Amino acid sequence: MEPSVINLPKGAENFIDELKRLKGEVENAMASDFQAIARLGFASGFESLTGGWQSDVLAQDVQKEIAHAVRRTEYGDMPFPKLRRIVNGGTPVGFVKLTLMDHDKAERYLKDHNQNKESQKLKEIEEHAMKLAEVERLKEAARQPLPFVGKLKPGIKVEGVITGNKEGIALAKFVIHDETIEVLMRGLSNPEIGSIVIASVPQLAGGKIKEVKFVGFKK
Repeated sequence: MEPSVINLPKGAENFIDELKRLKGEVENAMASDFQAIARLGFASGFESLTGGWQSDVLAQDVQKEIAHAVRRTEYGDMPFPKLRRIVNGGTPVGFVKLTLMDHDKAERYLKDHNQNKESQKLKEIEEHAMKLAEVERLKEAARQPLPFVGKLKPGIKVEGVITGNKEGIALAKFVIHDETIEVLMRGLSNPEIGSIVIASVPQLAGGKIKEVKFVGFKK
């Protein structure tokens, strides 16, 4: 019976290939005088490295049998490696490659590393600034007056921008059905030019908006 892969972690299908790749890395390191592969980890235990992943799918007596097998030097007829934890791509955790360098090569490596780190940091700062600028642009766009596209009738509300005043009465510009109009807006004294306002239409004259009444500022 084929084992189920439904509950396997992401990348588990690459586990064997990754073990083979690590084996090749170890063999190359053993042939070198300047490299070594180290496995970091100590006393992590069966639950955290070997058996914890399967506690919800195996019976308790089976888990005890497996725990007994993997805690011995010889695994008997248990044909699987002890390590079960993997990272993205199916790579087992804890393997570290160490490389000895002469002073000049190490200095060049550190210099390149720091330059790449600084470049990455600057890139992240630029991306963050671009995101903030885009957020502000969207906020500003949201604050702009919306054109009116509905049915004209008394009581509707429209959004516009203050353009000036006429004899103490505010003038405001609105876009109504793709047509830009400028009309008097009553109920607001000395408004700041450029302010985005919401107004109501008290009545129509010949099917047209001739003046509006101030309701509030658009936030």
